[in-house]
Amino acid sequence: MRRSWTILDFILIWLASAVFAFAGAQLAAGRPVGVATLATLAAQYVAMLAALWLIQNYRSEPVTLAIEPGDMRYAALGMGLQIVVAILLTPLARILLDDPEGPPQQIGEIIASGDHDPAVRIGLFLSAAFLAPLTEELLYRGVLFKAFRRRGRWVAIVGSAVVFGTVHLLGLDRDSLWATAAVVIPPLVILGLLLAWTTERKGRIGPAFFLHSGWNLLAALILLIPQDLVDRATELAGR
Repeated sequence: MRRSWTILDFILIWLASAVFAFAGAQLAAGRPVGVATLATLAAQYVAMLAALWLIQNYRSEPVTLAIEPGDMRYAALGMGLQIVVAILLTPLARILLDDPEGPPQQIGEIIASGDHDPAVRIGLFLSAAFLAPLTEELLYRGVLFKAFRRRGRWVAIVGSAVVFGTVHLLGLDRDSLWATAAVVIPPLVILGLLLAWTTERKGRIGPAFFLHSGWNLLAALILLIPQDLVDRATELAGR
């Protein structure tokens, strides 16, 4: 008998992705950091999608994107939200962090660096802009949102958003964990709330995927700009 999605399903899928990500990192140990990071992400995404597919065979509701014409406009909304949130949190980042540009992100640093293989940088760019939103939306707005939804609309919206933001604590620098978390986690919870509300309103994940992709895409595109152009623009803005 098929049954509805549960929080245990979410935990099992998340753990599968974490275990395979760790295994991928171990197998790629000793390789250049860009290659190792790409291998880790690839293992994580494959495991997550495989676990989702296996468990879905025993659930009453499939988890799919259900993309429709016009959904791409949500990418622009994601870009706009990224800009607004970045502007609002810049003063807080300057107060709490030594680096006024914000907390370091390993993937972002690799994408922006000219010291890494272009193929690796492009792979990580595609991961940040497309694969991460794809897998995260299927997991958080698909599995977890459906699991919470039986307890009410707002429980699903707030609960999935808080879990989505909190999980990202695992990727932060431990040396300045709480200061970095104060800058990074609130925007992700806000994003999670909007993604969950959009999913509830539309009844499908497609719009949330494009919104999430737009949020990530803008940051990744900025990181692809040559550093000398960024420095020049910063200098002009400071005049």
